[in-house]
Amino acid sequence: MVMNKLNGVIYKTQPYKENSRLLQVFTKLGKVTLNARGSQRINSSDRVIAQYLNEISFEYNTFKSFLSLKSAKLINDFDEIKKDFNKTKTVSLALELIDKVLIDEIYNEKIYELLIETLYSRNLETASLSFALKMLYYLGYGMNLKSNGNNIIGTSITKGGIVYEGERFSIDLNVDESISLLKLTYLKISEVIEIDELHLKSIKRFIYYYYENKMDLKLNALK
Repeated sequence: MVMNKLNGVIYKTQPYKENSRLLQVFTKLGKVTLNARGSQRINSSDRVIAQYLNEISFEYNTFKSFLSLKSAKLINDFDEIKKDFNKTKTVSLALELIDKVLIDEIYNEKIYELLIETLYSRNLETASLSFALKMLYYLGYGMNLKSNGNNIIGTSITKGGIVYEGERFSIDLNVDESISLLKLTYLKISEVIEIDELHLKSIKRFIYYYYENKMDLKLNALK
């Protein structure tokens, strides 16, 4: 029997039966639940592999939503992230989104590439926020941030984009913050440069309330 190999990131784990663990894994083919049999045993070869925020590879015959973990290998345990609580919470934003939203299968590969780019970024905070903003477009809630040439006064959650002089929308980000928002939204994750710390705080708050307003989704990682 010919086996296929696939890489994925474990975004959630839970105990299963007496000694096993269920791994929620995101791959370029979509979400899959892997049954890591016996992985809670001390002497299990899969014990180290079957952990949250691990990038792994595994083999399968036919891709299904529920599979047994077979021939698993650890690609990256992101130990430098896990050793730092703040870094772990920062990247948990991307994993929480993967867990909570329904992703159209046509976008799985692109979103997986964005996730990997985020986890390997040297600036995890800007990368994670950029991931969350880019995800909005794949989920059908992307903002209209392209200027029509009129005088911009900020960005509005209610309007879902840029607000121009004379428009009567509440302003959630001022002009300078909106410029930072544009960079995070449209630049590649690897291209995003340092963003002003105060702008990042405002954009975090903006993203939290945007997801809550548009999708009724409260992101714990941004609380």
